[in-house]
Amino acid sequence: KKINLPRPSLRRREITQTKVGELVSEGEVKRKREEETEISADSVVERLKKKKLKQDSSEDAAKKSARLPPAVRGHIAQVHLVDFMVHQDFTWRPGYNINFITGKNGSGKSSLLQGIVLGLMMGARQVGRYSKLAEFVRKGSMKAVIAVTLHNTGDQPYKPDKYGDSITFRRTIYSAGGRSCLELLDKGGRLVFGQGRAAQEEARAVLNHMDIQLENPLTILQQDHAKEMLQVEKPEKLYMFFETATMISQCREEYKK
Repeated sequence: KKINLPRPSLRRREITQTKVGELVSEGEVKRKREEETEISADSVVERLKKKKLKQDSSEDAAKKSARLPPAVRGHIAQVHLVDFMVHQDFTWRPGYNINFITGKNGSGKSSLLQGIVLGLMMGARQVGRYSKLAEFVRKGSMKAVIAVTLHNTGDQPYKPDKYGDSITFRRTIYSAGGRSCLELLDKGGRLVFGQGRAAQEEARAVLNHMDIQLENPLTILQQDHAKEMLQVEKPEKLYMFFETATMISQCREEYKK
């Protein structure tokens, strides 16, 4: 008599097709899904951490700016030099208090000071570095552009309805002929006074209103003048420096007129 014995039951593994020509088991698919879930969870956590750090840094910056006193009328907000002496394209934004500028010889530390003086309408003789304006243009360039931005906030700003919170002196020096032109810009960079005598008169009015005395050695002391002072031994020359610094000599000249 023929007896049919039951075959042992074999567990079938379900097969899932993930890609064309690639078959993997259901367990492998499950494992891959768990790995993808972990990776996505990690990426979410990283994004949340970055967002939190960004919020904290923004809050710290806001607190720091809130602690700073308001900008004073006449303080330098920014200096931008293009093709001026050794600087091809340089921007400097000073801090609120004392600023120290360090660097190697020939890196352009003195050039920054001379750019400020020339940008605020002074001549080459007052700077003391070169005798002609054209010599301040970087070699190989057709012109140099100096832009000095002053704060126009605080007590008694100068024509705030016309300039806003800042006034920019933009002076362009051409290598051909050594001529230069001066422009005055408002906070948005819009031209208020163009080239000509009117712009120069307006610039003098701005400097006088903001009590900026570029000829005073206590305001601007060039490197060459500082070296001369160290070698001065005669009391007469030291007293001349005192008269210039305290504006006694200027008052004497005005009284003579």
